[in-house]
Amino acid sequence: MSDLDAIVVGAGPNGLTAAITLAQAGLNVRVYEAGQVAGGGAQTEELTLPGFRHDVCSTVYPLAAGSPALRALPLADHGLHWVFPDIALAHPFADGSAATLSRSIADTARSLGHRDGTHYLRLLRPFRHHWSALTEDLLRPPLAGLPRHPALLARFGLLGGQPVTALIGRFQGERARALFAGMAAHSIVPLSAPATAGTALLFALAAHDVGWPFARGGAQALSDALASMLRSLGGRIETGQPVHRLGALPPARVYLFDTAPGELSRVTMPTLARRSRSAGLIRASSATTAARCTRFSNSRTLPGQEKLRIARRAALLKPRA
Repeated sequence: MSDLDAIVVGAGPNGLTAAITLAQAGLNVRVYEAGQVAGGGAQTEELTLPGFRHDVCSTVYPLAAGSPALRALPLADHGLHWVFPDIALAHPFADGSAATLSRSIADTARSLGHRDGTHYLRLLRPFRHHWSALTEDLLRPPLAGLPRHPALLARFGLLGGQPVTALIGRFQGERARALFAGMAAHSIVPLSAPATAGTALLFALAAHDVGWPFARGGAQALSDALASMLRSLGGRIETGQPVHRLGALPPARVYLFDTAPGELSRVTMPTLARRSRSAGLIRASSATTAARCTRFSNSRTLPGQEKLRIARRAALLKPRA
């Protein structure tokens, strides 16, 4: 009989952080990862020439450096060192100018022009220097209880709950509009979707209150630090171990998945549907269950393609005549 308390499938930063949280509580945790190294999208490899290392997916981590969960972990003791550039991003234009998102909110405002820069300062002023309080509520699990800073969260929600297309309508120039649209595109949904303004605002606030750092040595340094800390707490990581069926895993009190929705469906849906029917909870036919599994299994996450699509729809990229 297995003595495992928890199994985490997927050794990306989220899965590793969840495993660390459980291990800190004294639970016996094991992580299964299909790849040969832990990291998920936070990996660094030699893709071109020997000695030249490239981040294969994510590379800049404002929400990791600003995460209440990660800030509470002594990852520097496990080799993680953040590098904070003065300028987080630059959005260039055909005339040679650029909108810049800087650590300095004043420098950012100047890059947007006088009128839009003034409005940018007014827009962010209520939330400046309140990053810890805001993210304590905004980044925690939805069912974790009542917010600790309800007034601040409500004020952010009134702005952030909008589509970013509505928010950028407040600006007159293309610099501010492009800056906010580019940040909102990280939500990987159309810019007209609700709450995309919140994504842009959160990234802007992170630039000024936290920074947009990268890990020295590449994204793999973040994953390696998390993996090192988990092992120091007694957790185990099994790499090169793809999980195809929930029943193939050892018994555990709880299973957590840090995977794409399609992968979660392929692994769990047949087992969960069978157990639910046995308990009389659902009366889904095999054909219905199979159809649901197929729908979720065929879902794919294509961040780059989605960002290009929404950029074209927002007329940020215009085809040549």
